[in-house]
Formats: sequence, C-alpha cells, structure tokens
Amino acid sequence: MIKVATTVREIIAEDEIALTALQKNVLNANMYAQQILAQVSLRCLKKISAASVAAAIRRYRRQVTKFKPIKPEISITELSIKSPLMAIAYNKYDIDWKAILAKQNQYTATDYFVFSQGSHQVSFITTKRIIESLQKLLPAKYIYLEENLAALCVSISEKDYSEPNIIYALLSKIAIYQIDLVEIVTTYTEIVLIIRMKELDRAFDQLIKLVK
Repeated sequence: MIKVATTVREIIAEDEIALTALQKNVLNANMYAQQILAQVSLRCLKKISAASVAAAIRRYRRQVTKFKPIKPEISITELSIKSPLMAIAYNKYDIDWKAILAKQNQYTATDYFVFSQGSHQVSFITTKRIIESLQKLLPAKYIYLEENLAALCVSISEKDYSEPNIIYALLSKIAIYQIDLVEIVTTYTEIVLIIRMKELDRAFDQLIKLVK
C-alpha cells in the first residue's frame, strides 16, 4: 500500500521551489495540497482528500525545517581565468596513453592541460599550442572539437567543500542566466567551469560577487 505521507514527500522533493518554501515555513499547505492532489491520487492509486494531503505537508514541514538549505551559502576564496582554450574528444580506446602521458611530463605548472575520461570517451582541454604539439600522437578522427573556450577556476574553503550541494549552489548562480557549461573539472577545493569565451564576462560578473 502506497502511503500518502511518502508520496507527498517524494513530490515535494521533486519541486525545489516548494521544498525551499516549506523549509522557510512560507508554503501554504492548503493551496499546495490542491495543486498536487491529482498527482498524489494517481501515485497512490486511489482518491485522496485534499485535507489528507495538507496534513501530510504540515507533518513534513516539521522535518524539513531541520534540514540544511538545498543551496548553501558559498564563498569563493579565489577566482581566476585561463584562456583561450580548446576542447577535443576521442574514443578512449584509440588513444596511445603511454605516449600522451610521456608528453605530458614536458609541460610546466603554468600550462593548462586537463584530460578526463568516461566509459567510452576521453576529452582534452588545453591550449591550441599543446593540442598541436600532441597532434602526431592523437588519432586523426576526433568526436568533438571546440575552440574559443575559457576556464573559470573557482577556489573554495575546505569547510565549504564538505557542505552538501555546494557544487549545485555554485552552478545555480550562473544557470539562472542561461550560461552554457562545456565541461566541469574538480579537484579537492577547486571547481573549474569550462565555458565559451562569449559567455565569460557574464559568468565572471556573477561569480565575482561571491569572492570574500
């Protein structure tokens, strides 16, 4: 038997605005119950009254007010830019890793060179000069190539990095302005956002506000 309380919690968890309002104790339980009533009945496989849904919302409110915020406050300790960059991706099984890693040892700490791999693909994000220096070692056929990119390097404290949803909180600051991310790279207390150069100023203007 599917419980009303469980269903209501699931629906609220899927609705960030409602969950945030409930945490702040500003969600009107009766009005929201009317809004999700049909959905609750559908999931519970039976007709549910609005009063039952509203009661479940009020009970859940007592729990969520003790939760940490969905989007915690974030303070950036350092914000820097690396540009211009380019990204290129290949089938990972076409890469001569031994040769690539040997070549990587020739780069200095000031050279921006990042590679990441998934189950089937590998991508390199670096300068055009380095890509050209690797050209003989890389396959002729690539999956994806894009130039005119920039890396926004965000440093945060160890304390902030251990907070739940901290990356989500950071990304939400630029997502609201419809800024596309090409890739995200992370280290322990650093989050690097790879974006297109045309979006750099808008993204920087939002993140610089968080520098403390």
